[in-house]
This record gives sequence, C-alpha cells and structure tokens, in this order.
Amino acid sequence: MAKSETKIGRPRKEIDKAQFEELCVNHFSKDAIARFFSVDIKTLQRWCKRTYLIPLSTFVDKKRAEGNNALLSLALAQAEKVPSVLIFLLKNWCKYSDNPKDETSKNTGFGGDLLKWFDSTKIQTDATHSANEFDNRNDDAINGEVQSDV
Repeated sequence: MAKSETKIGRPRKEIDKAQFEELCVNHFSKDAIARFFSVDIKTLQRWCKRTYLIPLSTFVDKKRAEGNNALLSLALAQAEKVPSVLIFLLKNWCKYSDNPKDETSKNTGFGGDLLKWFDSTKIQTDATHSANEFDNRNDDAINGEVQSDV
C-alpha cells in the first residue's frame, strides 16, 4: 500500500453548512453550535477555517449581523404601526434613555442610521393619526361632504 493511500486519524465529522449558517444567523453561541453537531469547539473552528477560509468567530459575527438586519427590518416595519415598538428600538438598539445622564451617551452605537430612517419616514403615532383623521372629517363636514363609517 502506498503512503498516499493511507489515512491516519479519525474520519472527519460531517457538518451541514445550511444548518450551521442558520444556527449562526439565529445567534446560537459557538458552544451551542458545537453541541448541536456533537463536535468539539476546536473541531468546529477547524471545519469553519477549512470550509469558509475564515475563522469561526469572524464567520459567526458576519452571520449574526445578517440575522440582526433581518430582525431589524421586521421591527422597523412594526414600528411604523406600533409606537411601543419604536420606543423599544430607540431604547434598546439606539441606547436612548428617558433620562440621559449626559449628551454623549444619548446617540451612540448602532442607532444613528435608525433615527435618520425614522425622521425620513415621518412616522405618526396612532393618536396623531386619529387626530388628523378627525380633523379631515370635520373639514369634510364643514364643506358639506359627509361620509358614513359603514
């Protein structure tokens, strides 16, 4: 038997790329991912380096960012309809506070772009929307254009 035909050591564990990426996107820890595939963390690190040509930490961070973007787009869509979601996003993602201790901590981190987006969309709360709707109905009534709610 030739030397190149013999393999020394254990056979490599099979790790499904799609499952691995899905676990990363959903913010599973590296240890939890390793347990899911029944491998050691070092085995997972070597597999990631061999498969994606980047370290495990870098790959996981990249996929988590993709997960954050997907989650944020869903939350932003909800924030247009529900003011409490907007408040949650501002406090948790943008680090806004009801009582900021100093001006520098008011707008730090991820949320600067989020606020620009909200400013550009001119989001209205339900109360403002209802008030505008009431004003429009009054204007219509004054002009003789009565609409029924039926």
